[in-house]
Amino acid sequence: LWFKMSDYGGVLLGQENAAETHWTPILYVGSDGLLRGTFWSATGATPITTPSPIALNTWHHVLLSTVGGSTPSQTLYVDGALIGTKADAVDLQDMVRVQVGTGKALGWPNSGCSGWCGITGNIGRVAFYDHAPDATRVGAHYQAGLATLTGTTTTTFTAPPAIVTGTLPVAPASTPAS
Repeated sequence: LWFKMSDYGGVLLGQENAAETHWTPILYVGSDGLLRGTFWSATGATPITTPSPIALNTWHHVLLSTVGGSTPSQTLYVDGALIGTKADAVDLQDMVRVQVGTGKALGWPNSGCSGWCGITGNIGRVAFYDHAPDATRVGAHYQAGLATLTGTTTTTFTAPPAIVTGTLPVAPASTPAS
């Protein structure tokens, strides 16, 4: 996901259940300027966090990956650099909705949100992969994206986001080579 913010605070990528009783701000920038990322897991609200605030009014690339199996983990990259990894399995619970540029973050560390929390800024590109890219691929993706950001067109939404309900794909039995 590519993003540029003019102020701190807001959910870049969120998910929730249909009843709106469970939610996870998968990627968010807290009121302290730190970017946090995690999929919901048995350990709850324990996101991987950048060591310093993100720069405002600058395009950033963020990628959160997950690997299952006998040694599950989640890994966060920002601007092509590894921020951190935690040994934790993803638990999607009953999450069927995904939001881009907004989401709920009530109760999450330094979210600064008491309900829905959109970003002040732009989302450039969003991609979902069926495998966890390795560090080399993430760095190459970041460098390639930097070269094309000048051609990004801004889209302004004049109505609330539509709700699209569906099922998330099941992870493949084997992971393709990165």
